[in-house]
Amino acid sequence: MDLEKEITKLEKYLIKEDRKEFILEMRRGTPQTRDAKLLSLAKHKQEIVNTMAKDEELKTINSKRSELQAPYNEQKRMNDKLSRFVHLIAKEEGD
Repeated sequence: MDLEKEITKLEKYLIKEDRKEFILEMRRGTPQTRDAKLLSLAKHKQEIVNTMAKDEELKTINSKRSELQAPYNEQKRMNDKLSRFVHLIAKEEGD
């Protein structure tokens, strides 16, 4: 998939998820702003993973596992899409 198509696809998804401000912030941002956002998103993803690993209820109730993991998985998925969007914008801008 080429850069423009992937950016457009992610923008549509992010708008649907009410993340238009994020799009505008990244489009208007400097390379340093985007780098800081990528670092912040990477740290947030690690926090999600760590919290998920420490969730005792998640560890002990296997029958509810997928139900309990859903919020974490959605957060990780959104984080991945936001990170990818920032990366693509930086690439498009030549950062």
